[in-house]
Amino acid sequence: MTEKCMGCKDKDAEICLCSECYKKIIAIIAEECVKLCFDFASKCFAQYEAIMERIRSELKPKKE
Repeated sequence: MTEKCMGCKDKDAEICLCSECYKKIIAIIAEECVKLCFDFASKCFAQYEAIMERIRSELKPKKE
């Protein structure tokens, strides 16, 4: 429940899905996804040179 919880209609629900709690759920998901994105991006950038080397080797211009 959030501070502004409007009360859950389903008393057996695992989590409240009133509009205020739903906003908080979306905010939590967004925050966690951003963390995962930055984690993935940092790993990707750490491999940047290896990735670029593969691109260079596979996409060399054809000499005619």
